[in-house]
Amino acid sequence: MDGLPTRLDGSGADESSDRGWAECLAGALELERRAHAVAGSAAQQLVRAAAGLRVAAAILAPSRKGKIRPLRFGTAGLSGGLAAGHLSLARNRHGQAALIAAGILAVAPEHAAAHRFLGQVEFAQGNYAGAVAAYRAAIAANPADALVRAFHAEALWFSGEHDVARVAVWHLRMLDGPGAKLAAALDEAFRDGSICAVKPGRAIGQGGMP
Repeated sequence: MDGLPTRLDGSGADESSDRGWAECLAGALELERRAHAVAGSAAQQLVRAAAGLRVAAAILAPSRKGKIRPLRFGTAGLSGGLAAGHLSLARNRHGQAALIAAGILAVAPEHAAAHRFLGQVEFAQGNYAGAVAAYRAAIAANPADALVRAFHAEALWFSGEHDVARVAVWHLRMLDGPGAKLAAALDEAFRDGSICAVKPGRAIGQGGMP
């Protein structure tokens, strides 16, 4: 799939990045409109989500200068928002990344990649229970995603639920393709304790892009 252009300025931005910026901004405006129609915590959540999409739109804006790491998915629409979120996470701007995830999920609550991204944000902050919840939502939306199942098992392990983590690895092994290899890597890390000797998320490449 397409990656982000090397530069997000007037000369380097392509049509898809322009769409990504425009659709994130349109999503923010829609969430703000919805926030005016409700009250209390529901309105606050929508305002927060809208702020996340405005952040994503600002990152994707065609006039923005500076280099950005290419990502392995298209830049149009919600994928553009995910690209902006991954950039924020790569820069350790966890609050910003969480805002972007909230914005995408407010627009598309069943968006599997957005739930997976939220799990990565929670995991990076050491909130393993939050990561487990986000990964479970991602699995519910896309049960065949082997990588998110591996992330889920790892987050369970770091949250202290070792037996449940082993069950999650068993389910991972049942998937075709990369599931068996990921399960074998986690099995070995659980068995020899090497998973505890690395930074959380590194055993299976927690920072991986969709």
